[in-house]
Amino acid sequence: KEELMKQKALTIALEKMNEKCKALIESELDNRVKLKDLQVDLGFKNYQALVQAKYNCKKRLTRLVFSVLKELRSI
Repeated sequence: KEELMKQKALTIALEKMNEKCKALIESELDNRVKLKDLQVDLGFKNYQALVQAKYNCKKRLTRLVFSVLKELRSI
């Protein structure tokens, strides 16, 4: 049950993310997508900006997951 709740929290948190963040997070999970290929597609001026955005998205996702998990547990 706990594992299912964590998966649901992750799904809900991902839905709340903007499209750029979703693409960056999905690239982390999909080995076929290279981060460098996303640079132009997502409109980043340089690779460092892309890496920083990915870091910020992962941080935001983590906070969202914990927030959603807290909500789910209180139900």
